[in-house]
Amino acid sequence: MPQLPTKISSQQISIPEIELIEEIGHGAQTTVYRGIRFDDTVAVKIRRHISEKERKNDVQRFRREAALLACIRHPALASIYEVGEIDRRPLTHFS
Repeated sequence: MPQLPTKISSQQISIPEIELIEEIGHGAQTTVYRGIRFDDTVAVKIRRHISEKERKNDVQRFRREAALLACIRHPALASIYEVGEIDRRPLTHFS
């Protein structure tokens, strides 16, 4: 049975210009949140806890994944807004 989205508090994760509303999914290494950026609904993918040793490779992996997704235009696929880091963890936010 699928789990319902988890509400999160704004104190847990703070990203400039984005208000995170709820967790909408997660995998082995990342969590995806629904958020609001200005008046748009966005998704934010954030790497879970990460060691300093893994950080460099993960940042490169997030950037590569975002670059590939940015090359594809399709109504069923997300558009990348930004790739970066928050609390020294890689993140991608997209619509």
